[in-house]
Amino acid sequence: MFVLLPLSLVPFLSLIMYVGFIITFFIVIILIIRWQVKFGRLETSDPDYQRAKRLRNVALLLWLVAIPLFVMRDILVTIIARAIYD
Repeated sequence: MFVLLPLSLVPFLSLIMYVGFIITFFIVIILIIRWQVKFGRLETSDPDYQRAKRLRNVALLLWLVAIPLFVMRDILVTIIARAIYD
């Protein structure tokens, strides 16, 4: 997802990468929710499960960071487009 965001600024790739970012953005949150529903209530002392929960939290944090980055990307593109076409 974070690779697609800067690539969406590249001319001729921007639309494909923009759509890819949007699709990835929604797929990630769906998969996080699915994991939580499926495994969230499990009670075990397995270290792999604790690691998986931590990685789920990291994924959620990265997803939350992607929201303002996406907004800033749109603002940047708008500013660049106005500078070029005005």
